[in-house]
Amino acid sequence: MRDHRTNGWIAVGVASLFAIKKLLIWNYGFNPDLGYEFEHLLGVIEGKTPYKDFVWIYGPFCLYFYYILYKVFGVLGIYVAQITVAVFGTLACYYAYKAANLVLSPFWAAIASLLAFSSLVAPVHVSGHIFSIFSFIAALYYILLYVEHGRVRAVIVAGLF
Repeated sequence: MRDHRTNGWIAVGVASLFAIKKLLIWNYGFNPDLGYEFEHLLGVIEGKTPYKDFVWIYGPFCLYFYYILYKVFGVLGIYVAQITVAVFGTLACYYAYKAANLVLSPFWAAIASLLAFSSLVAPVHVSGHIFSIFSFIAALYYILLYVEHGRVRAVIVAGLF
């Protein structure tokens, strides 16, 4: 039987390590993909439509999310977007640990989730990617809960992501 309280603290610790890493590298520039997203945000601000008026290969959520941030915060919306990416990355790291811990020992689950979000294996990109990654990992966690425990409610929650 697993100690769920200890695993909860490990999950918070893993997510905290990711958040600390994001804070430590905060001033080392933006991800190049952020420029691509903001370039296309200018098109949305001008009234253009993604896919129809300009080439856009991601889902439309992040463009309109940035548009709302721009309307609410002005140019400071860039920093709010970066903070949002860090928060969703931290949540994705937390759910990655929780999902991995359902099939691995706590030690290996922590290693796997930290490697997945440490940029050692693959970089964590800006919002267009991190929202999708978060949704996928959270849904995977709830599907694994269903498989392990047979909780139908977990499938419903997975469907929300």
